[in-house]
Amino acid sequence: MQIQKPKAGVFKHPHRPTYNRPKASGLDKLAQLASNPTKAPQSGPKPLFSQSFEARAKPKHKSAYIGLNLALANSHSPMVKRYWRQYRCSSEIELDQATGKTKTAYCNTRTCQVCGRIRTAKMINQYGPIIEQTPNLYFLTVTAPTIKGEFLRAEIMARKERIARGIKSLKQYNRRMKLDDVKAIVKLEVTYNEQSKEHHPHLHILIQGEENAKYLLCHWMTNTPNANIDAQDIRPADTGSCIELFKYISK
Repeated sequence: MQIQKPKAGVFKHPHRPTYNRPKASGLDKLAQLASNPTKAPQSGPKPLFSQSFEARAKPKHKSAYIGLNLALANSHSPMVKRYWRQYRCSSEIELDQATGKTKTAYCNTRTCQVCGRIRTAKMINQYGPIIEQTPNLYFLTVTAPTIKGEFLRAEIMARKERIARGIKSLKQYNRRMKLDDVKAIVKLEVTYNEQSKEHHPHLHILIQGEENAKYLLCHWMTNTPNANIDAQDIRPADTGSCIELFKYISK
């Protein structure tokens, strides 16, 4: 079974570069849309579960809308091929009637919600058990005032370097004090305010040990004079913290 491409004029847009859809690839368990073969009927074709399509329809619609608008608005951008790949992501699905497995082509772009959801699920499955076995985890968020777009790239690099220096300093301190090594995961998130036209880059850190989290927070406040202590956040990590952290990886 195939989902037909819509007969829209965008497929013949004059600014669209030539695009050859990659050969369909088998989906892993997290991306499968078909029913589990072990639960499917023993004879006849194995049906697709409509709930799987319904769950994917919303992010697919949003991603196609975003990709199409980005492609049309930035036809001369070096990123335009990625935008068109996002627009066509998983738009054709092939079903193997014998096994019940599906095949499709994914774009794997950062702005695609379909691929982002799969990427997040993979990381939670991969790192989740390790994180759950690590005791005394804390979820730390460090931030500073919003900035204009022209300063965003430089500010992101400065803030990431600042927190990296803090972790390096913390590791050196723990070695001198013969304490356990520092275990931490750092991810960046950037939000945008449409009213003020400003960006807000901030860092989410999952780190082992309350004292380590407090040390890192003190280092951030000492080296970020314009940061407000009330805007920072530190709390014991739970299952939601793991999901929250890996959610930013797919953004």
